[in-house]
Amino acid sequence: FVILLVLIALLPSILGGVRDYSIGTDIRVYGNTWFYLSRSSSNLLSLLKLASESSIGALYATFNFIVSRFTDNPHWFYFWYCFVENLIVLIALRENRKLISTTSGWATYLLLFYNLNFNMLRQGMALVILLLGFKYIREEKFLKFSIVVLIAYLFHNTAIIALIVYIIYLVIAYKNNN
Repeated sequence: FVILLVLIALLPSILGGVRDYSIGTDIRVYGNTWFYLSRSSSNLLSLLKLASESSIGALYATFNFIVSRFTDNPHWFYFWYCFVENLIVLIALRENRKLISTTSGWATYLLLFYNLNFNMLRQGMALVILLLGFKYIREEKFLKFSIVVLIAYLFHNTAIIALIVYIIYLVIAYKNNN
């Protein structure tokens, strides 16, 4: 199963890695810049300080830093970033397979959201992490969902809005049970 997940995630990740720098707004706005900043940074703490001052998520900066230790080519960063993002989507679909088939969910993601994530590097990762946390909303496990929201927040601060989704779900579930 794990090998199958990796193979399914691989092709769109390769496309994400080899794409031209003109594809995706965020690549031109901050993607390449942060990769090269990470590459030239001597330690993670100074990079995280700069990320905090620049409203760049700490986990996004960390991801850049880790990949930049192995390569000086941003295309590799985009490959690994897309690969992790795709794996998270596939795992989330597997976790929610009682609600939607993995095949239908993957096709929907590829057709509607995959290309969109080229324009939203940090937000895209935050969204797929929140998708993974949807299971905890359904199970009404607020602490676990809050941890997922925190992880997503460390990619993009707008992820905090997901806490409202939890409240809306509880209200709807309460009304349906009464």
